[in-house]
Amino acid sequence: MIADTGFVHNILGWLGLSGLIIASAIVAFGISLRFTRPKRWCPGPRHPGRWWPTRLVWMRRCGYDLSSTPTGVCPECGHAVRPTRNLRWAGPVQLTGTAVLLATVSLSAAGARRAIRTGWYVIRTPTTVLVLLERPGETVDFRLQSELTRRFERGEVTGWSLRRLVRAAADELEAPGSAWGPDADDYYDQRRARMILSHAWPESRPMLESLLASRQWDNRAFATDVLWNRIEGEPSDALLAATVDQLRDDRHLGNSYQLGFNARQSVRRLVLHLDRALPLLEASLDAEDDQQRYLAAAIIAGERAGPRQARAAEILVERLGLNDTRSDAIVAAGVLALAGPEADAALIAGSESNDPQRSAWSRAILDRRAGVPWEQIEPRLESHRLTTRTREPFAPDTVSAVSMLGY
Repeated sequence: MIADTGFVHNILGWLGLSGLIIASAIVAFGISLRFTRPKRWCPGPRHPGRWWPTRLVWMRRCGYDLSSTPTGVCPECGHAVRPTRNLRWAGPVQLTGTAVLLATVSLSAAGARRAIRTGWYVIRTPTTVLVLLERPGETVDFRLQSELTRRFERGEVTGWSLRRLVRAAADELEAPGSAWGPDADDYYDQRRARMILSHAWPESRPMLESLLASRQWDNRAFATDVLWNRIEGEPSDALLAATVDQLRDDRHLGNSYQLGFNARQSVRRLVLHLDRALPLLEASLDAEDDQQRYLAAAIIAGERAGPRQARAAEILVERLGLNDTRSDAIVAAGVLALAGPEADAALIAGSESNDPQRSAWSRAILDRRAGVPWEQIEPRLESHRLTTRTREPFAPDTVSAVSMLGY
């Protein structure tokens, strides 16, 4: 593991990468010499001892500069070398050798990249190299993704590597046509980008705050959740506004296990910062989304906050009807039982409704608020009984009903 021998693995990895870079540089330099006029020094007259190492002892180099001699004949010693004008044209052997070397370097680079991304070498590869292999728009292999996640959690991705991944992840989420969901074409790319932004705190904070204003609702939901789990102290106004936005119906995400989860988390957070969130919640009472109106009304009425408690009670009374889900009716009844006197007018109007369930439960809540024991009220609701998840009969003055919203 890198935790045990990370220094040695990094050294070995960088040595291998340096060797590949040096080999590529040598090839590029050799090719560039073909198109330049380098200095050429005359080796001197031919001599039986001109081959190394005997030439170091038996002969001397002439050393005359032949760069400006197009014929290649040394005026000092008369030794003839290949004309300078012919140096730009390589022979068949040189061309074949260069092509083989270039192909070897290319295949080595491609093979090394493939081996690092998919093989066990990933745990021995320097972090900077892994970051260079992590490119937006390309599906990441499981080994590389797992190793990057592990290094994020251990704080081993820092500096330039961390900043590059954060920028790439934010661009991936905001790419035109990107969507979230198991059936989306770029689902795995989106998941990888969210993993990076989640683990790269605090460097990812500016990017996450910018996602609060994203045009995509699921990106705003993701950024809101991460920021709430990471920040210390008071939330920003933009974060509170995005949290109120999360009260909306989220069934379009396509994940049934998430239904209501974002809403419950948002309710808990907004209750803790009700003094600052109250104007946003009051504005949500007139929102187009039905769930956002209902949850905002539940917070205002349950906390007895603000001048629009009467409007909040009207929305909750509507939820007592037969056409609403049982869980909404249970929460509405529990909140109305704890609401202030501003809810009385809405309950009286509800008791006169043509909806049997709404009328029965409105009268029952009014009687309970007036002090009538629940044992006397419950028999009247036999045909309109609401049951909780535990199949127990629901009583509107129990805290279990309100706890569904996070109070």
